[in-house]
Amino acid sequence: MTNRITYRCPNCGGQDCGWDAYAVWDDAEQMMALGGAYDEMWCSDCGELKSLDLMPLAEQPVLTRPMLLQVLDLSTGHVTKEVMDRLYDHQGNWPFSVKIDPYGCFLSVPDVDTDPADLPPSLAQCFQYARSIGAVYIHFDRDARRDETLPFYSW
Repeated sequence: MTNRITYRCPNCGGQDCGWDAYAVWDDAEQMMALGGAYDEMWCSDCGELKSLDLMPLAEQPVLTRPMLLQVLDLSTGHVTKEVMDRLYDHQGNWPFSVKIDPYGCFLSVPDVDTDPADLPPSLAQCFQYARSIGAVYIHFDRDARRDETLPFYSW
């Protein structure tokens, strides 16, 4: 077996790190797929990151096929302007990770154990819908199509 590696944040040792990336639609699979990655890195644990530390990873079973994660692509209009402003300003103790980009943001879909009362109603509805279709991330994009199954807020 080859030596496996992992990356950690050099500031806090956090594991919730990654690179900025973009998704593209895969006609054959009928889902979003990784289109490419950029040089910008991030750490959701501490919010600071310019580089990642490369570390050996404890031996784990190798997957026989790649793990695919579903991303729900939604218009930013499916949440209120106040919610989007709070996400952009990193206001709120959110029970999910948030990655902002110039056109919207990526959110991890929280577990069903998250109390919907702790979330703004427009955001709670989006999370409920994402979980119902098996999505683990939501990409709110200002240019995404409107989804007729969810309320839409004109702002």
